[in-house]
Amino acid sequence: MLAGPMPSSLTCAAALQVLHLGSNNLTGGVPEFLGNMSQNRVHDLGRNTLGGHLPTSLGSLRFMQWLAITGARLARALLPELGRLRNVCFVDLSENNLAGRLPSMLAVLRRTREFRASSNKLTGHLPRAIFANWPKLKSL
Repeated sequence: MLAGPMPSSLTCAAALQVLHLGSNNLTGGVPEFLGNMSQNRVHDLGRNTLGGHLPTSLGSLRFMQWLAITGARLARALLPELGRLRNVCFVDLSENNLAGRLPSMLAVLRRTREFRASSNKLTGHLPRAIFANWPKLKSL
């Protein structure tokens, strides 16, 4: 089982496409440098005690297809920058402490098939544009 903060040496893996580090004891938040891993298609960081918030740099992962950070004690609001993940099909941010509204920018994620955000502290209504702009949505 891995423990402690995610090693910054991950940035040396420039061609890394899949990052499965779920179900460990990683701490120290989701590091900003993960947004610089430009070839990454899968982030599975769930079931860690990361804490903190999602870094804005995640929005620059243009090839991202699968983002799972479930049960990682994330806090704060969901970032509008996640709306730049144009290729994402699956997002699971459930069982955290995310608060506030779902950003309307998420409506541009037209390839989204599953979006999970249960067991958080989200408020407000689902942006109407999500239902119009997510034609492939199967699970919400």
